[in-house]
Amino acid sequence: IQTSRETALLSLQKITAKMKTAGTPGVDPWSIVVWNLNGDEFIGYIEAEVQWMHEFNWYSKGIAVEDADGNRFPCAVIREKSVIPGFRSRFVFRAEIPPMGCKTFRVIQTNEELCRRTVDPYLIETDRLKVEFSRSGGFINAVYSKETGEKLTGRMFAPISRVDDGDTWCFNIKGYGEKTPFEFEGFEIAEANEIRTIIKGNYRFGDSMLEMYYKFYERENYLDISYRVSWNEKHRAFKLECETDAKTLFPAVPYGFVERGESTFDVPMSGHINAGNVGIISDGIFSYDFIEGKIGFTVLRSPIHGDLRLGELPPAPDYDYLSQGISEGRIRLLFGKADPEKADAFMNPPAVIAESPHGGELPSTLSFFSKQGEGVALGCLKRGEFDDSIILRFCEYRGKNAEITFSFGGIRHRLSISPFEIRTLKLENGETGEIYMTEDEPLF
Repeated sequence: IQTSRETALLSLQKITAKMKTAGTPGVDPWSIVVWNLNGDEFIGYIEAEVQWMHEFNWYSKGIAVEDADGNRFPCAVIREKSVIPGFRSRFVFRAEIPPMGCKTFRVIQTNEELCRRTVDPYLIETDRLKVEFSRSGGFINAVYSKETGEKLTGRMFAPISRVDDGDTWCFNIKGYGEKTPFEFEGFEIAEANEIRTIIKGNYRFGDSMLEMYYKFYERENYLDISYRVSWNEKHRAFKLECETDAKTLFPAVPYGFVERGESTFDVPMSGHINAGNVGIISDGIFSYDFIEGKIGFTVLRSPIHGDLRLGELPPAPDYDYLSQGISEGRIRLLFGKADPEKADAFMNPPAVIAESPHGGELPSTLSFFSKQGEGVALGCLKRGEFDDSIILRFCEYRGKNAEITFSFGGIRHRLSISPFEIRTLKLENGETGEIYMTEDEPLF
């Protein structure tokens, strides 16, 4: 569905009301319905929250999650948004959700005591990873993969600020100025249970405060970082710096990737980047510089608006500076290469709808689309602009010839696609034709 996430949720709630949910009406307190709006199966972690008070009795103990077939999924209770003990329960669990579809789960009160672990915030170890932090700087020093034996060493995601004397477009400068690290104020353990561990780092620069949450999952070869910064600086850029042995980088561009070497000024990336056999995905960072083995991911800049002068900008206290206040974003670091489908799963996570258990005319698991084959991503699936046909857009992102099979509406279709090719298809009355992206006429 090509639409805003909020608009999509309104439509999904209508479909959810017609589904047979997991759980027994009058017996189970809640069901949750998890929607995956991407073209590939989602395998990962989902957070959900349900409310007890007003609907049910106060409750603050363990939760279990089952699907409609009685299969249980690893689950842990985490801090709820309301932070009133017994008022709500928030939990995280690992599940598989079909592409362009949903799955329902039964929420069970186990009455078990909650599991809380004790961890060293400077040395985190899971089933798949071992991560070391700098005690003085609060950045990642090393990441070791237990699966592959690979080890990353050096400063990773170290918060720094650089002088930024340009305006929005920087015609008057050729790069950033002096670099200053943030001051590290210490770690807190935000969460530690059998599913994941979250460490919160606190940092300061000038009049600005930064919080970074490092998330480690027991069964995964990646770690996630969420950042929230309150920025109150002028003519400064905020970057997260990573050291790498890679000589060239492979940032994503729309519908593909490009190979680049070092650059003293910012160049664009479209959601993810690969450095050797390491992938980095971000939902809020879209440019970087690369100098002497250090990648400087630009979180924000605080210049004045477009000025167009080529010389030095005169000081003026009443300029309107950009990116003041709160900025937030998320990053994923993984062993193995990032690609558009992994990026979609991270940047467009499943939507969760809490429902009372009920019957319905639709099954408890739905999938409207499926795809077999590698290297081809579904770019959109939507209704036609000028009629009631269905429009699908595919792109090949590895630079290789590819063959895929996809299904929609119960009919299977085959598609051959050339390196980096973009193909837009129109489905009408069970037949497939190729059209222009603008959808105004057939391609041939």
